[in-house]
Amino acid sequence: MKRVNKKWILLALLVVSISFGAKVKVGDVYMRTDGMSKIVEHAGRHTTLKLNSGDLVKVEKTSWFSNKVTLRVVSSKAKTLSGSRVMGMTFTDRLDINAVGWKVFKAKAGSTSNNKKTAILLKKASKKFLKKNAKKAGVISTKSGLQYKIIVKGTGATPQKSDFVNFHILGTLIDGTEIMNSYKQGKPGKVELSSPTNLMGVINALQIMPVGSKWKLFIPPDLAFGDKEIGPIRAHSVLIVELELLSID
Repeated sequence: MKRVNKKWILLALLVVSISFGAKVKVGDVYMRTDGMSKIVEHAGRHTTLKLNSGDLVKVEKTSWFSNKVTLRVVSSKAKTLSGSRVMGMTFTDRLDINAVGWKVFKAKAGSTSNNKKTAILLKKASKKFLKKNAKKAGVISTKSGLQYKIIVKGTGATPQKSDFVNFHILGTLIDGTEIMNSYKQGKPGKVELSSPTNLMGVINALQIMPVGSKWKLFIPPDLAFGDKEIGPIRAHSVLIVELELLSID
């Protein structure tokens, strides 16, 4: 049996644990706790950026599928080997809450009280959307809370929980923000249906879809990322996913 292609599991967000997005946010400031050197591109050429203990960087951009982030140096007296000041330079690095050599200096502004209020509003909005959506023509609701609409009715076999399946996936938020797209990658994803994952809505659907089917899923937060925030995915978000089951291995 072939091994799972990890790249495509990440693409589909079918991962055992994704904690990065809930920890590191744009606007967070981190302090370097020891010296580091990194080759970066600056002014059209590669140069060596050096940071010292106590230097600060600000998170400029995050990725929803990995722990690579874009960082901007916001406090440093260091210079590159070519003599340029590193202050204001940007670079990409791996960073999470437990990253070796870094510690949180200042978390993104926003009170816990306001965050809780926002989470409550988002949770209510998701429930309202799903309640209204369940009444639309062609929408089928399962006991788990997953909703789906059949776009193409497949006639092939239905996979077992121990099977590996190949599928295409296109996922968005309610507002249309695209969060995953295997079609753009030009290659389908692959996953073992018995694998634990945070995105159980997709697994639940794959377990009852005949091969050749294409469904539109409306995944409640409890079957997706719950109260986690991952890239553009906010806490208590409903995911809208077009899922196409291609084959069973």
